[in-house]
Amino acid sequence: MFSAGNRVGFVGIGNMGLPMIKNLRKSGFQVKAFDIFPAALEAAAAEGFEVKDKLADVAKDVDYIVTCLPAT
Repeated sequence: MFSAGNRVGFVGIGNMGLPMIKNLRKSGFQVKAFDIFPAALEAAAAEGFEVKDKLADVAKDVDYIVTCLPAT
């Protein structure tokens, strides 16, 4: 379960996002991840991350939201 202060919801786990969430985990953060592409979700799940298929779900019960998107 997530503990207060280190819970991150991460949106955009493609080419740059997946390495970023790996670094967050190494630094002690708990990460929930979302992406619109199923392959990105599968890659993150294969690395042991909690993935969500809805954007709203990744934003629930977290301390921080990080986005890594290709456009505004």
